[in-house]
Amino acid sequence: MRLALTLSCLALLLPPCASAQPEPDTPARTGAPDTPVRVPPPVIAPVRPLAMPSLAPAPPAVEMPRPAAITSCDTSGCWDSNSRRLNSQGPLLLGPRGPCLQQGGLVSCP
Repeated sequence: MRLALTLSCLALLLPPCASAQPEPDTPARTGAPDTPVRVPPPVIAPVRPLAMPSLAPAPPAVEMPRPAAITSCDTSGCWDSNSRRLNSQGPLLLGPRGPCLQQGGLVSCP
């Protein structure tokens, strides 16, 4: 019963279907009813890349010298694995640029 009353109220508010005209904003469709609607493809503008701030080049990597191994020794000094002659002066080993730090079988020279 309620549904019938609601539908009858709505029928009174709506205009009759015979006088229904397309709204002026909606373009009328021309052609046969089975003809597909042709829509032009969308135009997409290319995206410009964002301007990146210029970055300074990375500084060169700092190379840390590795300690060399002592390969052989005699009474006046030793040879290391880099083929350098290390002269002995008392308990110290001297490289081409000064005293070397000796730790076990490894030696680090400036």
